[in-house]
Amino acid sequence: MESDLYAAKLHAYTSSPFPDPLLQRSGTREALSRLQSASSYPSNELSDFSRQILEDLASLTPKRSFYPRHLEVMETIVWNDSLPPTSQNRRYQSLVEEITTFWRGVSLFHQEQTSKSAIDTKGQPNPLNDRIAWRDWSTRSDPRHSDALYHSRDSLSSDMSRKREAMAFRIAKATLLPDDGLPEVPSISQDAYQWEIVRDDRWKWQDAHNWLPSDELSAPSAWFGLYSLCRSTSPLPALDAAVALAFLGYRGMKLNLVSSLIKVAKDSLFRQPRFASPKFDIVDLRGTSQFNHNAISNLLQTVEIGFKNSIYFRSLNDTQRDDTISLATAESKYEGELAEQVNRAAGEITRIWPSEASSSVIKNDPLLSSDKFNALVKPALHQWANNYRIREFVNNVHTSLKFGRISFLSTHLYQPNLPRHSVSHHRLTAMTLDGLLSRREAPSSVLVTIKPSSKHSVTEGNHHGLSLALTQLLGRLAQYSHSPICSQYMRDLQRSVEAHGRHKNHLEADLNSTPNPQLFETSQRVALAQTTALIGDIQSRLSPCSTSEELMHLAGLWPDVNPHTLLRQLSINKRDSTRRAWVECLVNYGISIRDTMRFGRMLDQCLSKKDALLSAEMRWRQNWDKSKFPEWVLIEIDGNFSIRDVQSDVAYKMLFPDDNQNAVMQLNMGEGKSSVIIPIVASSAANGKALVRVVVPRAQSKQQLHILRRTLTDLCDHRILVLPFHRRLNLDRQSAANVALHLHQGVSSGSIWLCEPEQILSLRLLGIDRITNPKKVDTETGTELVQLQQWLDRTTRDILDESDEVLHARQQVIYTVGDQQDLEGSYLRWEVPQKLLGLFSTYLSTKEVHDEVFWVQWSDEKSAFPHIRCLSEEGRHIIHSFVRHSIRTDNWPIPQHLKESAIDFVTSMSPSDSTKARIESYNAQEKEEGEPNDRFMHTLLILRGLISCDILLHALKDKRWRVNYGLDLCRTRLAVPYRAKDYPSQRSEFGHPDITILLTCLSYYYGGLDDDMLKRLIRRLLRSNTPDLTYGEWLQPCWDQVPSDLRTLSGINVEDKILLKARLYPLLRFNKSTIDFYLNTLVFPRDAKEYPRKLSSSGWDLAREKQLPTTGFSGTNDARFLLPITISQMDNRAHIHTNATVISHLLLNENATVIRHPNSLTSSEILKMAMEHPSNPTVILDVGAQILDRSNLDFVTTWLSMHKDHTKIRAAIYFDDKGDLMVLSRDGTIQTLVDSPYSERLDQCLTYLDEAHTRGTDLRLPDACAVVTLGPKLTKDKLVQGCMRMRRLGGGHRLVFFAPEEVAKLIQDVKEVSENPITTFDVIIWAIQETWHQMHTDISSWAMQGYSFAIREEGWRQIGARSLPHSVVANLFCEPEGRTLASLYANFTSSAAPWTLMDDRPTIHVAHRRLLQRINERCKEFGDLSFHLAMIGEEKEIELVHEKEQEREVQRSPHATPLKHHLLQNLVNFVKRPEQFPMRPATLHAKDAFAGTTLSVPPRGFDELFSSLYVTRDFCKVIEPKHPEAMNKFMRPAEWIITPNNSSPEFMLIISPFEANALMPLFRRTTKLRLHPFAPRNNLSMRSLEDLTWFTICSTPVITPLPRQMVVPLNLFSGALFMRDEATYKYTCAAMRLYIDPKPLPSKLEDKVTSVGFVRNSAARAELGMTGPGFAMNAVFFFRKLLRIRRYGQGFRPSHMSKVLFGERLVKSDFIRDW
Repeated sequence: MESDLYAAKLHAYTSSPFPDPLLQRSGTREALSRLQSASSYPSNELSDFSRQILEDLASLTPKRSFYPRHLEVMETIVWNDSLPPTSQNRRYQSLVEEITTFWRGVSLFHQEQTSKSAIDTKGQPNPLNDRIAWRDWSTRSDPRHSDALYHSRDSLSSDMSRKREAMAFRIAKATLLPDDGLPEVPSISQDAYQWEIVRDDRWKWQDAHNWLPSDELSAPSAWFGLYSLCRSTSPLPALDAAVALAFLGYRGMKLNLVSSLIKVAKDSLFRQPRFASPKFDIVDLRGTSQFNHNAISNLLQTVEIGFKNSIYFRSLNDTQRDDTISLATAESKYEGELAEQVNRAAGEITRIWPSEASSSVIKNDPLLSSDKFNALVKPALHQWANNYRIREFVNNVHTSLKFGRISFLSTHLYQPNLPRHSVSHHRLTAMTLDGLLSRREAPSSVLVTIKPSSKHSVTEGNHHGLSLALTQLLGRLAQYSHSPICSQYMRDLQRSVEAHGRHKNHLEADLNSTPNPQLFETSQRVALAQTTALIGDIQSRLSPCSTSEELMHLAGLWPDVNPHTLLRQLSINKRDSTRRAWVECLVNYGISIRDTMRFGRMLDQCLSKKDALLSAEMRWRQNWDKSKFPEWVLIEIDGNFSIRDVQSDVAYKMLFPDDNQNAVMQLNMGEGKSSVIIPIVASSAANGKALVRVVVPRAQSKQQLHILRRTLTDLCDHRILVLPFHRRLNLDRQSAANVALHLHQGVSSGSIWLCEPEQILSLRLLGIDRITNPKKVDTETGTELVQLQQWLDRTTRDILDESDEVLHARQQVIYTVGDQQDLEGSYLRWEVPQKLLGLFSTYLSTKEVHDEVFWVQWSDEKSAFPHIRCLSEEGRHIIHSFVRHSIRTDNWPIPQHLKESAIDFVTSMSPSDSTKARIESYNAQEKEEGEPNDRFMHTLLILRGLISCDILLHALKDKRWRVNYGLDLCRTRLAVPYRAKDYPSQRSEFGHPDITILLTCLSYYYGGLDDDMLKRLIRRLLRSNTPDLTYGEWLQPCWDQVPSDLRTLSGINVEDKILLKARLYPLLRFNKSTIDFYLNTLVFPRDAKEYPRKLSSSGWDLAREKQLPTTGFSGTNDARFLLPITISQMDNRAHIHTNATVISHLLLNENATVIRHPNSLTSSEILKMAMEHPSNPTVILDVGAQILDRSNLDFVTTWLSMHKDHTKIRAAIYFDDKGDLMVLSRDGTIQTLVDSPYSERLDQCLTYLDEAHTRGTDLRLPDACAVVTLGPKLTKDKLVQGCMRMRRLGGGHRLVFFAPEEVAKLIQDVKEVSENPITTFDVIIWAIQETWHQMHTDISSWAMQGYSFAIREEGWRQIGARSLPHSVVANLFCEPEGRTLASLYANFTSSAAPWTLMDDRPTIHVAHRRLLQRINERCKEFGDLSFHLAMIGEEKEIELVHEKEQEREVQRSPHATPLKHHLLQNLVNFVKRPEQFPMRPATLHAKDAFAGTTLSVPPRGFDELFSSLYVTRDFCKVIEPKHPEAMNKFMRPAEWIITPNNSSPEFMLIISPFEANALMPLFRRTTKLRLHPFAPRNNLSMRSLEDLTWFTICSTPVITPLPRQMVVPLNLFSGALFMRDEATYKYTCAAMRLYIDPKPLPSKLEDKVTSVGFVRNSAARAELGMTGPGFAMNAVFFFRKLLRIRRYGQGFRPSHMSKVLFGERLVKSDFIRDW
């Protein structure tokens, strides 16, 4: 678009009054024509460069304004002095405004554009612009600007006009005649009572022409002004008076009023002084003119001075003013006196009326204010008096008037003179090309077919060897075909091979002899002569034929008749209005131009020795009907190509598929699918009745947009729409209606909508989402969008490019519904995979694993996680062996007696019944014992999903980092699917939560943390509970590499950025423990969520049955078995050979080289291999995604630098991050290939296509050798698509394959003789096997999507029949999204197939039931399927609800009433004389502190273990409890403890801070008690205070620490997280009856120990030596809750107590750190 606008600007600025010799019209007309064409209308965003050009073009319209502005009688025109006036056309501004209006209609879809200011068009619409448009005769053909016949209001043919003229005639005659000529009229006083505003304006007769036409002049004002003139002027100026009074009558003044003025002018009686009109400026006669006593009284009430200003108030003293009675008495007197004074004043005013009263009437009334009287009363009296005088005056005039009846004589009758001849209304119109074509006859045009006469022949090579290779290929594949689908695949390939044998032109032909360039040059001259003759005949028929037409031509008003304007008549917007003879003539003219261009191409190809292209041109013949498809000629001209027979055949099949059914077909790569077939099919389908949608994959959308704009927007005049629908669109009802209007207009104008599949699927969900969204139901907008979708279903004609990619099973869009919710299992969902990965890397480091099974790349950093890839199915056995070893070595909290059952449960897809029974029984028993969160069962289920469901194997074997998955931090911190190498999907996410979590961990392990992540990580660490412990755990694996000053957290200055980036960050960047902490605190808790429900759409929706068929094509048909049932593969007999032909191209001997290389070569090493290859490759096709360590730009920069001494290579071609095809020159210049001089010099360029663009990219590469990289899971479709970027294999293009060792070993497995080197033959066998495997993998997702599609179609059927409520629509379309762990992994049988669920919907339509039955039949062809595993490999395009930012609402503790502190006397007495303990009621047992919490019932054994721990009543009583769990938020911490002052204290008493403060003086004097400040140890760096020796308030020093049997209850009660030493740990576990001995349990005791180590049986405890005080039941769950209450809901990991309470053993290093 930018180039088109820039060309228009150049034409406009360089325009001349004379036509350009080449264009055959002026530059101004050329610029205006370009602005009118579809090529100037934006398809998507409007760049700053385009905006500037449009502003410059709009400024070429002269700026017109009124001068002076307030009068609007003249105009000022501002011209550009640098350009001639002929270049400054008024249409520039209007055309630019049309373009910007169109852009604003689509700017909703490009939010970044809406923030920019509107385009300045140098002037707003004004009447002058409209007037110049009407005056512009060159646009008279436009009905809006044509001459219109003006029907005059004052025409003689109008009855109203005749009556008004007769009235003026009578008044003028009456003014000039004697008195007896006046008619008798009614009273004027009746009209006077209807007057409103009257002005007393005094005029003179000479000024009548100024004031009479004024629109502000009212009849009353005119009567008063003329009355004064009529009575005071003597003698009366008869002519002036007659004109003035007749004009008033013509304007509509009543005859009685005009008659009264004439009488006044002629009667001397009215010159007496008593008939003088009263003096006034302006009066409002709507008010009263009669005196109103009540109104005056009310007005007088408002002029009082007020009680506080009266003598009655001032006479009161302060005491009286404060006394209510005295004040009321005085106010009553004031009111009475005020009423008397008001009555007295009103009577005086009444007495002197109608004279106006002054303020003197109230001079004796002190309670009335004279100022207020003058402001309020006097103006009212003045108005009344004026009204009274005016009405009296009118009545007096009326009484004095004497009227008599006089009949008009016949000589005085009104007889106007009529014109003798009728006026001719000739309508002038401009001459246009459309008008010329309709009036002139077309010349007879006979098109002579021109063929170059050559003496050379075209021959076919001997391909017997290739046919033998294809036969051998079929034989080898038959050995691996083990399913009905594979057998069908083989049969189809066999048919293709047979068709290939019959096909005569399956390879590019060779030329026996070198053609003579003179033959093509001669043919070009002949074709050019024929073209010149045709245009001469046409221009002769359309030239001026008369003198007037010659004058129009000389004046520049003759229409442009040049090749461009003539060919534009064949476009959709003009063809229907052009006569058939002219259409045929213009089509022939277009074909002659096409042939001239074709012979020019053939001459260039001959001179440049492009034999293959020349052969194709020589075999060309036109086999399509030019009368049916005239636009195809225009496309050939704009695209500079000739439509070959194979292209026209496919196009016709796509336009008219068999039975008008949805169909896709196969066409070989390089046959012009995107560049030729799509444009010609789209132009023919866009016939003004259908909206054509061209659907392409995202990677090809930009290139396809360029192709469509190049071929369809100029001569064909089709606008290209790009409307990227998505959920974030800010759509309301009005904007949705505007979008619908935009699309309706697109149908009539032949617009073509280029879209990506995700955009169509998103649009399909938008309306349903607005109706069903529980957060914000917008039924009006939703209904508008649903109606738009239903209209689209009736109107759209879809064309699918790369149909196998567009309709793939992964092609789906999900709208989440409802609020986010946590995953079941919470933190276990990510901690279990992290632990499993860490253990697995350790296992691999200690075991000798064959390189053919696992490829492990170890890092130089000890703390880093290695890069692990599984290379074969044998990896499953190694993973299972590792898990068995891990469970048996106590890496998981699993009881001894359940380990073998757990191994069976985790590793077997169908565990034994006894295993299931034991695990379910144990889980039920743990629930009975108080386990609230199913931690044991959740851990097992997660492990089962990772191992037996092959999630871990899938991540390590089937997914490659930066190829299949990775990070896209612009939208989420979780791993997302990648469409290709370093090409993340814009909105897709993985469908399985555990796959997402596992791949997220691997993405961060492999990629590390960036500086911003590490900065946030350090801040989060410093706010954690155990920063020093956590930091030490991070550094422990690499302790030897850590500088001494960084070994403690205190040695780090977090503000020292240089220190952090240079020394600390490198230590932590790839540290697994650091990354786990980052993920567990900053990523997963926030982002690892799920939604309860979803709305979905998939590739099935793209192929749904509509009124107009959906057609598509692809270069391969391997996906035909996984096409939606509603669309079928249409095998054209002429193209059945395609598969075999493509394979035969790859099997050529020159393409047989396969080079093996080590795994994970760097890009530099791959380039070095390419440079050392003797074929000197200049093209690299990274089909296998092996170039991972560099960006595309860095890669081609390095590659180009290796050719710095090359004499021919000057640049390198690549795709940038935005998907644009760019070229890098040697001097570092980067520009788009389209705008680059290298676009026609590809032989001077290196070409690199990354994985994402090895499909659909169309480049006319010169003769070259290409490197093709191979990678894991490479299907035949993907391999062939990539290789066929080299279009002329066997005709100048060659291939060499680079296979990494992991791929080479897989290929080696399919070879018959493994010792022989790998060839392309083996590569194809392996790729087809990968294709079969991928089909069996995708069929489950395909079937599930088909089932969902059938249900959605049923919903659309019902919603289309009637308006349904919100809840019904939600039930029809919403599907469950969130799933529990049990539903994911606990089911031991395969989930039901989707078609078996039909019975749940008995009302489903018969057509949809038939659809499900066909899905069932297709699935049976694939054999056994596992539908419950379909989610593991699922990818889906998810669009979340983006809420507006809102103020965060903090949920604080509930309102509570605090209790007052009480220091009981018996506690004071006890401190003074500690003789008896405990004291009642001051002291309570420790368990009483839990009253009012969720821990009100401690476990059995609590009293025994805590027998020495007491609390005071004031310590327990904090608030007034209002509900049973009110104390959870107000439980007081243990801060002050009283113990006896002896070596073996018998008790501990915890008191409140209030009590400690009150009793402090007593403790300073006592010798029998000690007061200890205390705090639980919640940080490892904190000194332990548990022995109570740190600080004591007592008169005597403390010698002995607190005994351990008292320390443990204190730690447990206070919520301490860390213990002092290992002995305390062992005592704590013994008290809690937890078995922590690493020695295996005796077999008879295995079932007596739970997963957290609790020993259930008392006999077992005795046998294990667990004696002394302790719990009789499992107290783990009780203390987990207690710690959460103590920490106000915060976590307590990592810590000593977290390991104790979750079944992990502590070791010595947990208490004594050596690092």
